[in-house]
Amino acid sequence: MLDVRATSNKKKGSIAMANDTTYRLKVQPLKDYRPAPYDAVQSVVAGEYVSIRHMQNDVKTHVRRLNATQYQVIQTGAIKEYQPMDADKARASKRAAVSRTMEELRALIRANFNGVNSPQQLMVTLTYREHMTDPAKMKRNFQTYSQQLSRHFPGHQLEYIAVAEPHGTGRWHMHVLLKTDRPHIYISPEQSAKLWPHGFSTVRRLKGDDAGAYYAVYFTTLLYEVNDPENASETSEEILKNEEDILAAWAEMTDESVEETKAHMKSSRLHFYPKGMRLYRCSQGITRPEKTSHWYRDIEEGPYERIFETACSVSKVYEEDSKEHGAGEMEELNKIYRATYRRKRRK
Repeated sequence: MLDVRATSNKKKGSIAMANDTTYRLKVQPLKDYRPAPYDAVQSVVAGEYVSIRHMQNDVKTHVRRLNATQYQVIQTGAIKEYQPMDADKARASKRAAVSRTMEELRALIRANFNGVNSPQQLMVTLTYREHMTDPAKMKRNFQTYSQQLSRHFPGHQLEYIAVAEPHGTGRWHMHVLLKTDRPHIYISPEQSAKLWPHGFSTVRRLKGDDAGAYYAVYFTTLLYEVNDPENASETSEEILKNEEDILAAWAEMTDESVEETKAHMKSSRLHFYPKGMRLYRCSQGITRPEKTSHWYRDIEEGPYERIFETACSVSKVYEEDSKEHGAGEMEELNKIYRATYRRKRRK
């Protein structure tokens, strides 16, 4: 159960809106709850995947954000001050932001990468020889790396999604999903060392039947420190093999609960990210998922198979007596349904 102040779903940052009536939001799982056939559902189409969300009640914003410290109540026009969040609420807000970002990243990968050992796609991990803690330097190094890749593969239309990530010590590394419009792409260890002279790089074919789910989990794990001459007790080959074993086990569990757990791991390292820095970047030619809406029936009875679903109820639990509500009284706000479908494949 999460303690919050009365607040709009549009709030951003570590702030909450002041209100005389405090309450807690209680989220409870629902079994066997699905939309009606002709309920409109929000959908994100990413490659052969469609993710949908349905909220039983429309959520209307009752405030307008004015600046970093003030908001306006739309109905009355009153201008009020935001209240700073305490540490627990700030952490919860950051975790929610990371979960949303990883959800976006999962859809982006699904729209562009199909995994399954495609000869046109690679996954490159770039690490540093030194204990590098400057994300701005890493950004410059990656820009040079992408330029050298283009020169190394003339005639190829190269596209990428690059995810920057710190270890728990603050040491930065980067994962790059890379693809070409040509039938095949290959980078030898010798070529890789020349393209990335700052440390170590590994190049592999993509794995996982669902590349979006697989790599959204992959990118939120703590990678081992590779080839540390002072502290390494294993060779890089042994470390990477252990990592592969761990990721192979995780790949069998592609539901949202696993990804939320990994998002929590990433949220513990958020303080390493400078303000405004995105967790990932991509090239201009990367296809964006299409956000649209469907009738629930069209998805449920269409050429898709459901691979994930979850439903929950969201309620207010009032903490103190008020004119409208008594202490401990519960008021259901909404029922929320989410599901992911994949287009049926020909056998």
